[in-house]
Amino acid sequence: MSRGPAYSLVHNRGIIPSSLDGNSSRLPSDAGPPSPPDTGDLSVLGLAGITCLRHALARPLVWPYLWFWNRGLGEGRDVMLRLCTICARGGSRGLPDKNIRTLAGKPLIAHSILQAKASGLFDRVAVSSDSAVILETARTWGADVVVERPAVLASDTAGKLPAIRHAWLAVEAATGLSFDLLADLDCTSPLRRPDDIVGAVRLLEDSGAHNVITGVPAHRSPYFNLVEVTDGIAHLSKPLPTAILRRQDSPCCYDQNASIYVWSREPFLTEPFDFDATTRLYEMPRVGILDIDTEVDFAIMELLWQRQQDQHTETAP
Repeated sequence: MSRGPAYSLVHNRGIIPSSLDGNSSRLPSDAGPPSPPDTGDLSVLGLAGITCLRHALARPLVWPYLWFWNRGLGEGRDVMLRLCTICARGGSRGLPDKNIRTLAGKPLIAHSILQAKASGLFDRVAVSSDSAVILETARTWGADVVVERPAVLASDTAGKLPAIRHAWLAVEAATGLSFDLLADLDCTSPLRRPDDIVGAVRLLEDSGAHNVITGVPAHRSPYFNLVEVTDGIAHLSKPLPTAILRRQDSPCCYDQNASIYVWSREPFLTEPFDFDATTRLYEMPRVGILDIDTEVDFAIMELLWQRQQDQHTETAP
């Protein structure tokens, strides 16, 4: 679903949309497959609204202002093009077809697509897969671009970073755009919220880091109760000169949850990487640690998803 010029103007990428204002923690669970926006029907404005709109748009200075605001300069930010990728292999030994398995009434991959759209940040949302079924599902649920992944990048032993780089370059070749940053959403971690995506992207843009990872407070600490075994002898992974007697006194550690990755264009396109000297971490709620690899994971995810939706329903005004 490629956005036309009219939709690009009104789809505000530089500003957090109203759906994130006041209810930003709510997952977009009730949305069905998106339809292309209808920009031709102005009847909802009423006669007075149409008259005001015509007078406003007739002023020469209005259009440049709207364009700059839409690009993010209304918040004092530079013009940036942002790409979101969602990588989903067709083959899964632990849970076959998990990426299109139904969770809360939608294919699993649809949740990540809808969250990316709800964040309001991205010029394109792309899905990369070696599966024609996954790519067609992604189109149905609103992906702007689908990328057919080569078999060499979709095997059981293939790493994810080369697939992300391939998708980035493929989208640029297909669209003629040059993206300043990329955010990758893990298809099997649907408990993220749109404002988690916004927070991770903003952290990269505001800090000047080359990349941002996401994590949750670690359940185990390498300074207190995470051990290694060397030559049969068990020892703390990271012992300190003075022993830690309470977990609460140990340095703060995080479990990387792989839910959201954000990279600036360089140096990632030159040499894809997980960490460098500038890497920042965006902290997510503890529930965000769960991803789906097995039937048990999926069953737990269904329970957590329903619980989260019930909590939002209870707290809604």
